[in-house]
Amino acid sequence: MELRQMILTISQLQSSGLRGAVIYDYFAKITFILTDKNPENGVFRMLARLDFMPNMEPTEVPPESGMKIIKFYHRDETTGLATVDFTGPILGTLMDIDGCWFHNQSYIGNEDGAHFTIVGTKKALSAYRKRMLALFPEDIGLKVSSSMRADFMMTPSLSRRQSEVLSAAVHMGYYDYPKRCNQSEIAEHIGISQGTVAEHLQLAESNIMSGWFRQKS
Repeated sequence: MELRQMILTISQLQSSGLRGAVIYDYFAKITFILTDKNPENGVFRMLARLDFMPNMEPTEVPPESGMKIIKFYHRDETTGLATVDFTGPILGTLMDIDGCWFHNQSYIGNEDGAHFTIVGTKKALSAYRKRMLALFPEDIGLKVSSSMRADFMMTPSLSRRQSEVLSAAVHMGYYDYPKRCNQSEIAEHIGISQGTVAEHLQLAESNIMSGWFRQKS
């Protein structure tokens, strides 16, 4: 199946007139990790990394932000990992259009503004584009990229080191049956510790399996 992607970017200055812009007062950056839309409740529930603004309590972000923290899994003075519900027109429109989805290569940050990646069929993205351009006034500076082939998106992104370790494991026969090498041999081949190999293989495998499951769901 051919998928395409559409990227929407709105700078912090361009979004300053929107109610949801209050989110910039509380967070330096919100990075979306996993997402799940719930049409019944009209929300996007997400696993997100939250980078806090100094001296701001993230749980006190007001309702007009369109954001509600459901649960923290980890939190320190500057960052947190949490389940978060989002509402609002950008994501809410996706509830109404079959064939397009919010992609986790998206974030909201003080430096770059909001950066959303939407994945879907050509027909669905065309409908979403029309809705977005009708929703926002021209002076908001909403940028919608031209749709592009995105077959590569069927494979989740890996870090450079994850790709290096996974590639070595595949070529050396780590995933063959029976195995033709072990993690210590991979480590010696690359020049890193066996523990580092184990960590990067686990992360790469987790990313790939999570991506596969989301595509199948």
